[in-house]
Amino acid sequence: MGFQEARRERGAYQVQVKARTQIGPHVVRVTAQGESLGELPQRGFDHWFRLFLPADGEDAALEHVPDRFTTGPYLKFVASGAAKRLTVRNYTIRHHRPADGEIDIDFAVHSGGVASQWAQNARSGDRFALLDQGCGFDLPDDAGSLLLAGDETAQSAILGILRDLPAEAGGLAVIEVPSQEDAQSEVTASDVELRHVFRKAGEAPGAAALEQVRAWQFDRPAATSAYLAGERNLVAQARRHLADAGVPKPNITFMSYWHSP
Repeated sequence: MGFQEARRERGAYQVQVKARTQIGPHVVRVTAQGESLGELPQRGFDHWFRLFLPADGEDAALEHVPDRFTTGPYLKFVASGAAKRLTVRNYTIRHHRPADGEIDIDFAVHSGGVASQWAQNARSGDRFALLDQGCGFDLPDDAGSLLLAGDETAQSAILGILRDLPAEAGGLAVIEVPSQEDAQSEVTASDVELRHVFRKAGEAPGAAALEQVRAWQFDRPAATSAYLAGERNLVAQARRHLADAGVPKPNITFMSYWHSP
C-alpha cells in the first residue's frame, strides 16, 4: 500500500516505550509497546509512520493526534493547539511483532535532532503516538534490476525492502553508515547485493554511497528502478546521475530525510 492510500485509512496508535537499546555507536533502538499495535497492518517494505512526541509534561496532547492526515483531521489537530505541543517526525518500522503488540524503531544519532535526543533519553513507560502512513516503495511489476541507496537514516527502510523482495529481484543495495558497528544485515530471498560503505573522518555524509551509485554498471537503464533516501545532497545528486544515465524519472523513488550543514 502506497502513501496516498494509507493517508485515507484510520491509523493512530497510542503506545509507550518498552525498552531502549544502543545497537551501534550511532543507532539507538526504541521498542514500542501497545495493545493497539496488534492491529497495525504489516505492510512490509519501508512501512513508515508519523511519530508524535510530547514535550515534557504534555502527554495530554497525544489525545489529539489525528487518526488520518487528510485535510479535515489535520486542521482539527492544528486548531486543538496540540501541534504546538508535539514534535512530529517520520520514521520506518524496523521490526514488527503484532502477536506481542510491539515494534522496533531505529534512530540515527545526530547532534541536535529532536527525535534523536528523545530516543537517547527514552525511558520505559514514556508515552508517544504513531500514525500509519503506508509504504513509499512500490515493487516494479517485473521485479527487475533495482538500485537502493541511502545512509544510516535510511537503513531501516532499505533493509525492510530487501527483506520482502521476491527471489527474482536483482541489483544492488548501498547503505552508508558512520562506522562498521552501525551496519545491520538482513536475510533476503532476492539476488540484490547488500553493500555497506563506511564514512571516512571528515568526509561529507553521503559521499561514499554516492560514489557507489556512480560506479554501478547498468544492464538496462530504461528497465532499472531506484529507491534513494537519506541526506539531501546524496539523494539529489544520485537522482540526477541516474536520470542522466537513462533511468526514467518515474522509476526513481526519492526521499530526503535530513540535510548536512
